[in-house]
Amino acid sequence: MEVHLNRIVAFKEPSLKRDDLLSVLEALVNRKIFPKEIYEQSVESLKNILNVKNIILVSSKYVALQLILQNIDKRYSNLYSSNDLNHFYFNQFSLFFEKITPLDINQYSLNFDPIKLSELNKSLFFFTYNLGYPVDIQFIPNIDIISMADFSGSLFTKFNGKHLLEYVDFAICSLKDEEIITAGDGALIYIKDRKLYDKINEYAFNNNLYLSDFNSSLLLSQITKKDKIIESRKKIFLSIYEKTKENISELNWFDTRKILEKYSIEELSIYSSFTTFTIDVKDINIARKIAEQIGVETNIAIEKPLSLELKLLQNFPITEKVAKHALFIPFYPLLNEKDLEKIYYFINKISIY
Repeated sequence: MEVHLNRIVAFKEPSLKRDDLLSVLEALVNRKIFPKEIYEQSVESLKNILNVKNIILVSSKYVALQLILQNIDKRYSNLYSSNDLNHFYFNQFSLFFEKITPLDINQYSLNFDPIKLSELNKSLFFFTYNLGYPVDIQFIPNIDIISMADFSGSLFTKFNGKHLLEYVDFAICSLKDEEIITAGDGALIYIKDRKLYDKINEYAFNNNLYLSDFNSSLLLSQITKKDKIIESRKKIFLSIYEKTKENISELNWFDTRKILEKYSIEELSIYSSFTTFTIDVKDINIARKIAEQIGVETNIAIEKPLSLELKLLQNFPITEKVAKHALFIPFYPLLNEKDLEKIYYFINKISIY
């Protein structure tokens, strides 16, 4: 029987190139950098870029999350979470927190009224921001609550000149192959509190949870090309915007094109990671069928709100609107001109549908 192997194109292609792998092999074979130094050099490079001190690189996002949850003060028994919490986090948090309360916020709308939150000293606030462009989260440090965020797609994103992870107590950033820069696998942990950082770092070291030599070597190679990778993303990002901006809906504030109108190109160039492009559609199912016919891959922005996971009866209008109308389109550096023409055509077609 003849077997055909079809290549499955990832929704977000990695920025990995042949010279990345060659640099890894050279580092490992020639031992110009010894194993421990490879890890330490990766950490120091990221500290300098991100302007923070307490960084740990570990073998996976699962390990990163467990290291935090198992080492924070046990009095944090309640979790306030953005309503777009994905299933991976839900599975882990449901084992740790006695109560999980969704807030009607998501990656597009992070503002909420902290006065409505109760038992702040017993709670942790978690949200995800993987969109890549600047977002105002200056209010978070002023709330008397421990904060944790997934900034996987916004590792290098800034607001008012500060990296986003500087605004929270804990941050987790995936280093898998679809992210801005990749170690092939693994995750970065940022911990604001020095004493807790020392405790978690020692535990990670003693239990061999650090990112491996191979992955650290790959990460070093990617770090040196960070600016070039982001520049290539920016070029495609703005190309999609320019070719489709005439058909922007005035109502749907979560459309990336509406968000771009808030910022100048110069500000975006400095502060954005250019990782995700979202469009608004009237009917998400019809839009996905049209995309399939044209040959454009799409993903739903919010698969299942946390409120539905918890079977809550109350309304969450902000999350519900995004879940019904927000669609991710393909966006990564390896898109060619033919791919882009399909994307332009698709967005313009459904905008007037």
